[in-house]
Amino acid sequence: MRTAKMFTPLSKILITCSLLIGLVNPSSGQEKQSGALIIADMQGNVQFLDGQGKPLEPGKIGAGDILPLDHSAVTGQPGKIIFLLSNGTLMTLTENTKMKVRTFEQVPFDPGGKKLKDLENEPSQSAVEIDLDMGSLIIKTKKLDKASSFDINSPVGVAGIRGTEFQMQSNPGAGIQLDVTESTVAFTPPGGGQAMPVGQGNGLSVSQTGVPTPRPINPVVAQTISITNQVATQVTANVSLNVVSGAMNEATAESQSKEESGEGDGEGEGEGDSEDSDSGDGESSEGGDDSSASSDSGDISGAALENNADALQARKTGKVSAMSRQLAKFGLNDEQTNRFYMLSAKAQGFIILEEKEVVQRLLSMEGFFVVQADAFFLYSAETRAQILGLDDSAIVPGLNQRIEEALLAGTLTKDDLSGSTKTKVPTVTSPLATDTEILGLSDKLKQAGHVGVMEELMELSGGELTKDWIRTGEVANILLQDYDWATALPSMLSSAEVLANPFYTPIAQLRQELENDLLIFGDSSVLGGRNQIISSNSNTLSSYFTGSTKTVIISSLEDISASESFTWETPEQSDTRLVVMSGGKMNLKQGITLQSATSDLLISSREDLELNQVTLEVADEVAVRGLKDVQLNNVTMGANLLATVKARRNLNVDGLNFNRGVSNILMEATTMRLSNVNFPVNSAIRLNTLKGAIDGRYPNFGTNISAAQQVGRVNFIKNVSTGGNVMNNRQTFDQFGNNITIGKINRP
Repeated sequence: MRTAKMFTPLSKILITCSLLIGLVNPSSGQEKQSGALIIADMQGNVQFLDGQGKPLEPGKIGAGDILPLDHSAVTGQPGKIIFLLSNGTLMTLTENTKMKVRTFEQVPFDPGGKKLKDLENEPSQSAVEIDLDMGSLIIKTKKLDKASSFDINSPVGVAGIRGTEFQMQSNPGAGIQLDVTESTVAFTPPGGGQAMPVGQGNGLSVSQTGVPTPRPINPVVAQTISITNQVATQVTANVSLNVVSGAMNEATAESQSKEESGEGDGEGEGEGDSEDSDSGDGESSEGGDDSSASSDSGDISGAALENNADALQARKTGKVSAMSRQLAKFGLNDEQTNRFYMLSAKAQGFIILEEKEVVQRLLSMEGFFVVQADAFFLYSAETRAQILGLDDSAIVPGLNQRIEEALLAGTLTKDDLSGSTKTKVPTVTSPLATDTEILGLSDKLKQAGHVGVMEELMELSGGELTKDWIRTGEVANILLQDYDWATALPSMLSSAEVLANPFYTPIAQLRQELENDLLIFGDSSVLGGRNQIISSNSNTLSSYFTGSTKTVIISSLEDISASESFTWETPEQSDTRLVVMSGGKMNLKQGITLQSATSDLLISSREDLELNQVTLEVADEVAVRGLKDVQLNNVTMGANLLATVKARRNLNVDGLNFNRGVSNILMEATTMRLSNVNFPVNSAIRLNTLKGAIDGRYPNFGTNISAAQQVGRVNFIKNVSTGGNVMNNRQTFDQFGNNITIGKINRP
């Protein structure tokens, strides 16, 4: 990391000796060192403040660095930081959060050659105290030692942790929200009153005055906690405990140096001294945990003469980044370094946490670029290790196929790995198509009026049509047809073929958006076309849910029209879902019903989406998602667990009823305008917009709010109620709207 001051040669020697002693005998005694707060990943709008609250220079601290305990971390919108604490705790700061670790002490431990993923308990006793000024922390701890403590301070009380997964959200002026998905958090109000335990599956709302109100956990929040912690776990799974222990030593050395010398002595500022550039931390910049740091740098051409990693990377590539210091320890050549900077920010954050040999190998692998890196890091640490057991010539083609993790993990057995050599890996090149196959496809395309497809296939294939390209053309011919269900149903295709087809890219992009929203997942069967008119035969939908098919998609590149009600059942399947997705307009006739007692439903469109007098009545989850504006007029929604309505821009509702007591309702848009909406009184309701709540809690009320004031807010225009109780001002909202939370859009 970038330390706050430059060490004199004598202090460097003393510190190096003390670190060596700590590494040789790390478990001698129980005297605590400073714990380390390691930045595992950071994205978006992120800022760090020093001990006096002054912003640090951008890039001064980055992924892989240690955040000094007197410094604060601040995220904006969008913004996120994943911290790895040296006691094994993972802590994710979501957007609009400010946090500081006030105290972090930990007993030294023996790394034992382990990685973070090997730990079930924290490696040694620790004491952590965090100040959460505002925003949200999502935390996953290892099981804490009985003698350990972990407290989070907020303006309205303290949360004490005992090995758990939870989210704590502090909203100035509105108190805190605590949601626990595993184990127990004990909340103590200001002044040290009686601690209130919050167990697994429960939540606690604490008012600004410190009054706690127990409640069930919000399932949407529970899902967010789970997903966020999964991401943090994947980012850090392969971090070596040697690195973590070394980070503790570095944090301790820095703390001792501050106590002995004070901050910012400014010594060693002689002109031409390479240690003076940037932060001037010399060897310590490479993580003072390892006396061999200089030998690592020695693998880099010229690094033995220049310890400043930023200067070295700048000389090699003309680029300086927050990750420059981390890159230096990998001994990358120019080609590897430039390859690194081609990757996405997320892939860069993942790759610097890998071992040196893995980093060098990946960045030297032929064909390993942005797409392949992103695909590689979608897999778990265990599956990535299996992939790396393959020969290089097999890895990139495998990544290009985006094989599902469960299938891949089951396929890469020891025998498979031992047989993976350049001579044994089968070719992935498809055989060339015969003249008969090419002419046959050409005739089909001409008869369907798709004459331009053949020309594009020739261009995409480089002039050599293989059997795979012939199949791509056949699928395109199906997907580019118009279908009237009264006369002909579209053919059923696999989602893999449809989403990979270059002539159906808008639907693939829409599918990706829905996956990002967690509204669709896994393989599916697709009934695809250019335009679809569903005027009859919708009763055939049930027959498509056969075998392992959980999701059936009706898709159109342009428009979908439906003039009759849908009723479909899946009695032999559970967790099934019908998805209706349009690249253009969605025309559902007024008065129709889409209904299933055994299946879920998702309606989505890339264009403006309007539903008038439509009933959506399904099993557990119902969702409406538009990538532009969404307009709902006199719509009825019914589901047991979750109702979701999302618009990319404006969500305008005039008449929306929920005819069952759906447990959770999530509505999200840049701007939300609601009229004649009756929310169930027992539902947990989340309304997210660009700017979120007014004064931390409220929507706009009434028709007199100007258009400019409405933008980015939740607007209760008229007759918005819960359980029939209208909320038309702050007083009635406080009285009846306790099940409603207004937040900001959480955009990655």
